[in-house]
Order: sequence, then C-alpha cells, then structure tokens
Amino acid sequence: MGRIHGAAREAGRRIEKRTGCGFLPEVVQFMGKELEREISGKAQEFYAYVLPPTDMKKVEDTITVSIDLPGFKKEDIKVKLDGNVLQVSARREAVGTEGTIYRQRPDRIEKSIALPARIKRGEEPPCPASLQDGVLVLAIPVPQSGRDIAIE
Repeated sequence: MGRIHGAAREAGRRIEKRTGCGFLPEVVQFMGKELEREISGKAQEFYAYVLPPTDMKKVEDTITVSIDLPGFKKEDIKVKLDGNVLQVSARREAVGTEGTIYRQRPDRIEKSIALPARIKRGEEPPCPASLQDGVLVLAIPVPQSGRDIAIE
C-alpha cells in the first residue's frame, strides 16, 4: 500500500468517527487507491518516454549513440534507422505485481532520436550495434554531404 492509499484510509477512519457514516470512508479509500494507481501509471509513461538516458557524440564521420537499457535482453530490443531518425523500442515481460510495494522500472520503452546528420530515407547506412552491461551502443556512419569549395 502506498502513501496516498494509506493517507486515504486514515482519512476515511477519521470521517467515520466524526460522521458515523459507514460508506463514506470506503469512497475516500477507493479514491485514494485509484489516484495512487493513476499516478503510478503516469510515472510509468513518463519513464518510458523520457528515459532511457542517452549519450551521443560525433567523431569524424561517425555518430556514436549510447542508450542505457538495463534489464532488457538483446531479443527484447528493436532498433530502426529511418532517415535521420533513430527509433529504439524495448519490451519485456511484466514482472508479477504481487507483493510489490513500489514499482518504477518500465516494461516498455519507446524512444525516437533525431540525429544531427542528413541521411535520406532509403539510403540509411548499415550501423553496427552492441549490447553490453545494459548499454546499447550504435555506430552510425554519417555520409558526407555537400562539396568542398576551393578558394582561388
């Protein structure tokens, strides 16, 4: 039981003592439980879309992207390069909730990252990827665009 549900239960007991009404405490407890569940669900959505932590660096003509995906196996992760947008999704089996006191780790992650490169759709280069210690690392070659202009 979380803090909100516990506070709602206590408030329900005080209301019953003060008013003598039997059903009102149940309503307050129910509302507290539902509010806590809704907040927990929104926190899961927040973590799924804002996280995972991501680092990106460019050295010469390669962009290296590192994405933290702890707890996900290689088979759980899908990576797609669509033009200059890198899409990463990961799903794993939901862990049983019985006996859970606090839950924050997401079972699903969806992340789209706009790369600072001009990559045309259909001309995406092959990108080696590896997963080690929960960190997905991609090396994305950036095609040279434009032309050097000699000054006379």
